Amino acid sequence: MPATTVVVPDTEPGQLEADPSPASAMVGHANIQVFDVDVHDDCSRPIPVTITDESGKRTTSIVMSINRTKRSRGQPRKYQLVRFDVEHQLAYVSLNHHESIRLLDHHDGSGRSLVLTGVNSLGKGGQLAVATGWGPSGVTLSHRRTIGRMNQNVRVASPKLRWARWVDDEHVLAAIDKTWGVWNIVSGRQLYRFDNIDGRSVPALSGGRRYLAVPIKGSVVLYETMTGKPLGRINVERQIPGVSFSPQSDRLAIATSRHMRCWDLTTASISDQVASRPITGSRSPVWVDSDLILSSSGVLMSLFRGLPIWQYDVATTEIAPIGDRVVIFRKQTPAELSCISIPHPGALAGIEYLDSGALEVDPENWKLLGRSQWSTGAWVDDNDRISAGSSGRR
Repeated sequence: MPATTVVVPDTEPGQLEADPSPASAMVGHANIQVFDVDVHDDCSRPIPVTITDESGKRTTSIVMSINRTKRSRGQPRKYQLVRFDVEHQLAYVSLNHHESIRLLDHHDGSGRSLVLTGVNSLGKGGQLAVATGWGPSGVTLSHRRTIGRMNQNVRVASPKLRWARWVDDEHVLAAIDKTWGVWNIVSGRQLYRFDNIDGRSVPALSGGRRYLAVPIKGSVVLYETMTGKPLGRINVERQIPGVSFSPQSDRLAIATSRHMRCWDLTTASISDQVASRPITGSRSPVWVDSDLILSSSGVLMSLFRGLPIWQYDVATTEIAPIGDRVVIFRKQTPAELSCISIPHPGALAGIEYLDSGALEVDPENWKLLGRSQWSTGAWVDDNDRISAGSSGRR
C-alpha cells in the first residue's frame, strides 16, 4: 500500500470529546529489588497487567523487559520478560528468551502484550510479536511480523522500529524509521501509512486510543488513530516537544525545554501553562493527577498554581503512572521497582506551606520548594525552603 498523502491544517483542533481509558489499573505501595541489573541494560517502561489466578482472583502486576546489550567480560547474555508481583513484593522471570526482546505495550482486555524480538546490535530489524500468559505457566509468543515486511514499500535495508502501541486487540500503531501507520498484526494488513515523519518524534495515544498526538518541530499534530485523519495543529517553540494525555484524556500535556502547556481537547484551547527556570526536559511528561505533572527531568509542576514545585532525582530511571501511584524502576545496584505516591510527604508539606500564603510568589524569580534524592527505598529531602530543620527521610 502506498503512503497516504495528508495535508495537515494550520488551524488548531476543534472541540473534541474526552477519550478516557475503559479501565484503570491500581497498585499498592511497593519496593521490589532485583539483582543482576546493570546501568547499561536496556529496560522497557513499567506496564500494568491483570493476572487471574486459579481461584479467579484478579490482581495487578507490573511487567518489564530487561536486555543486556553491553556486557563486561564474563557477564552472560540476558533477554528477559520480568513480572513484579506487587501484592507479594516479588519479582519473577516470565520468559528467558534466546534473542533480544523488548516489551512495548499491553492490551488488558485481551491479555495480549506487544513485543519486539531479534533486533541487531544497532537496534534494527527484528519482528513484532504477541506475548500472552503472564501467569505461572509462563509467556508464549505468536503472530510474528517481520519489521521489514511491514514497511516493505519503503526501501530501507534494515528498518528500525522506534515506537509501537496497541490500538485494539489486533491493530498496532507503529513508528518505523520515518514512517508511521496502523497494521493488523494478525492478518498483516496495513490500514494506512504516513512517510517522512521526523525520526526524533515520540507520539502519544489517548487513554481510549482514539486520538494520536504526533510532536514535530514547532508543533503537535492531532490525528484520529484508526483513520489517520488530521484534526489540527498546536504550535509551540521551534523544538520537538514531549507529549502525554491526561488520565481522563481530556487534556494533552506539551513539554518543551522550559514550558509545560496543557491543551484542553473539550474546549479547544490552552487551559494551563507553566514556565520553569529549571529545565523541564522535552521528553514525554508523566501525569501524576489532574493538577500535577512530572517532567522528564524530574520537575514536579502544578498547573493550578502555575509553578514548578519540586525536583525529584529521576536519573537512570523508567517511569510510568499507574492508578494513583507513580511506578519508578531504577537501574542501580541492586535495581529497584517502586510503586510510590507523588508528591511525597516533604513536597506535600511544601505545597501546604505555599498555599498558606507564607511565601511570596513571584513567577519571574520563583525557586523550587525543595529537591529529593532516592536512597534505600525512600526520598531524602535537600534544600528545603519550608524550614531549615525539616530535611530528612520521607
